Amino acid sequence: MLDIITRSVRVGLVFVIFSVLYTLFNVWWAGLLDVYPLLIGVYLMTFISVVPYIFVNISTAVRNRGDGGWIITVGLSLALLSSLIAAMVKLGNLRSSITPFVLNQLKFDSTLALSLALLGLASLVYLTSLVPEGKKLAKAVYFSIVEGDSDEEEVQSI
Repeated sequence: MLDIITRSVRVGLVFVIFSVLYTLFNVWWAGLLDVYPLLIGVYLMTFISVVPYIFVNISTAVRNRGDGGWIITVGLSLALLSSLIAAMVKLGNLRSSITPFVLNQLKFDSTLALSLALLGLASLVYLTSLVPEGKKLAKAVYFSIVEGDSDEEEVQSI
């Protein structure tokens, strides 16, 4: 379970990296600081990081229906999923209230351009290491839902 969470967080971090790159490029190119793309990146990272855990948690609880505790686990997991969806909908409504800042002194700034280039190179290196992790995450979630983990010990109530 922890392996699935760490892999999904690494996959979700891509959205934060690209939102930071987009925001910095927008500051460098137009002198306009908009925090809305950063919020979208953080929300998407949270969504991508938590959803595999929710699906694995639901499938494990449904598979181990020994007592009534599985109903509570499924209900709490669905409540977490619905709160994440509600937060994404709320974020969509925030666009009109968040206004960008004009920073003309940073327009075409050479230090910002160097930082942007270095962050772009670092993100390329990160992406090349992330592609195999994404495949492993998809495979782990699929096998967890379909077959179940045989290496995890199940606790039985007496």
